[in-house]
Amino acid sequence: KSVKKAGLVRRFVIGDRGQLLTDAQSKGLKKGIELLVFEADSQLKLALIEATQDIDAFTYRDRALPVADPVRGMLPTKLARAMVNLARVKAGGKVLDPFCGVGRVLIEALDLGYKVVGSDIDPLAIEATRRNLLWFKKGDYQLEELNVANLGESKIDTDKVTAISVSTQTD
Repeated sequence: KSVKKAGLVRRFVIGDRGQLLTDAQSKGLKKGIELLVFEADSQLKLALIEATQDIDAFTYRDRALPVADPVRGMLPTKLARAMVNLARVKAGGKVLDPFCGVGRVLIEALDLGYKVVGSDIDPLAIEATRRNLLWFKKGDYQLEELNVANLGESKIDTDKVTAISVSTQTD
């Protein structure tokens, strides 16, 4: 009750390996450290919360994005963020999304401070991505209408790129 009263909302999921906890949703923690004391197996246990998610920011980017296309696919914002995280891009690195669609992967990469390059064979996808990136207003980007098979012949600077391939098209 005191956590809720303090304006903090927490939901924890017990990990499937051991007693590890993961922070599944969080609001309120801005800086500093937070400890959680809980009972498990008739023992008091202590967990240090090292990171939190800004669920409101994810929700905002998911719902306020100016251009979404249900025909091409609707990649959820948190999945786009997970894909960028799994790429393990080094600080100052560059993310290439060769099938950028409406640019969700690029937006999440920009939000993490990476440089981004997007391409798509469809000019409507490039325009949708451009509109969404202008809305996001964070970081520099490069976009090109391109068949990814011709990437080597393009103007895209592929130096220090971690490629992320996203395809939501179905036949």
